[in-house]
Amino acid sequence: MSKYVHPDVLDKGLEEIVNNCDLMVLIDSYTPGDSYAVVESRSVCDVVMTGGDFTLQTFETDEREVEVAAKSGTAKATSPLTPDLHIALMDSIGSRVLCVANETSDQPVSISNPVDFPSWIVRAKQPV
Repeated sequence: MSKYVHPDVLDKGLEEIVNNCDLMVLIDSYTPGDSYAVVESRSVCDVVMTGGDFTLQTFETDEREVEVAAKSGTAKATSPLTPDLHIALMDSIGSRVLCVANETSDQPVSISNPVDFPSWIVRAKQPV
């Protein structure tokens, strides 16, 4: 189960995602540290994102979160994929992978099928 957050997000907080994410992609595999080009090449579906697709809020007194809106797209995969997929939030202008998380719906994905990106949360906690 691989996860990743770009150093700019760690340094600047969740607003870095809200202000710079313009693409959400479903990818068939991810290894921590994969470059933007590698992640983009593994994309099986992508949807355009805007600042309105994110909601910043306080989860608890010591936590902040950004909720990512549910979106839909059309798969561009060339063959059926196994349900070990990841969702990546991308900054296409800066060629950065901002955040990667596991896709947990286990929906089947094959060429031209609809893909539903569920709403999900990126949470930041105060240091322990």
